[in-house]
Amino acid sequence: MLLFITFSLIFLFFTLAVCNFFATDQLLRLEFKKHRSEWEKDGRPYGYFWYPKGTAFWSGGLARGSVLYKWHKETPEWIKSDLRAVKLLYLYRWSLRLSLFLWLIIVIYMITFYRVEK
Repeated sequence: MLLFITFSLIFLFFTLAVCNFFATDQLLRLEFKKHRSEWEKDGRPYGYFWYPKGTAFWSGGLARGSVLYKWHKETPEWIKSDLRAVKLLYLYRWSLRLSLFLWLIIVIYMITFYRVEK
């Protein structure tokens, strides 16, 4: 039973992580296609599975991290004006929060039920 619960929690965690990656890629792609000037101001970030031509590997990756941190805390004006972007930002934020919470539950669960007793 413990093994089933463990694998179920891990499967749910990875499902939420993929959902978060999907929302991130879609948001960045939407910013690239419809709000190019904002995308360039953000440092030309690329997604996890989406990589536009002309994007620098190191600076684009760093830009993605800073943009995602910023988007977690505040909503840019270009997102407020686009209903699809608002929905994707909501999905991004909640999948991130739930996956981090689930990660914490998995760690506590593993420490509690799988510790080696001497």
